[in-house]
Amino acid sequence: MRTRCLEKLFKASEIEHIQTSAEPLLEFWVLWSIKETAYKAWQRATNSKPVFNPVAFEIISYDISQTCIVSEVKHEFHFFSINTEVNSEYIYSYINSRDHYNKVMNKGAYACFSKDLAKKHLVIEKNENQIPWLINTKTRQKNSLSITHDGRFVAFSVDKDILGR
Repeated sequence: MRTRCLEKLFKASEIEHIQTSAEPLLEFWVLWSIKETAYKAWQRATNSKPVFNPVAFEIISYDISQTCIVSEVKHEFHFFSINTEVNSEYIYSYINSRDHYNKVMNKGAYACFSKDLAKKHLVIEKNENQIPWLINTKTRQKNSLSITHDGRFVAFSVDKDILGR
């Protein structure tokens, strides 16, 4: 929460939002999660190499609904609509899209899910820019995939069509 650290990650308006929040540390992690999601979406959209420049991603709207936080992030001429779920165990941000299936699970459930993927001839592969894809090993069809994890949870977002949902 030191000013120099905050200035490397956030715009002035975002820092003010964090510092005036009822729970500054929680708000720090919420905004970080939103920016990280926008960064991953931007990297996929542009097939860019990994870069670390979170200040380049500006949270331009931030609304709390009954079920989640809905925000919009701008990077150059790209705009990303992001939903964020916050509960006592995790913060999870994902692109707001009807075309994707989003899921948070504990690591044990993820191990079972991975086995189910293998049964469907699906594997996770990363391209030269470390962007993950879900690949059908029989047809080599690529499907968009975003995956994130911490010590206890794994979350992913994938095209609904690939999972038959």
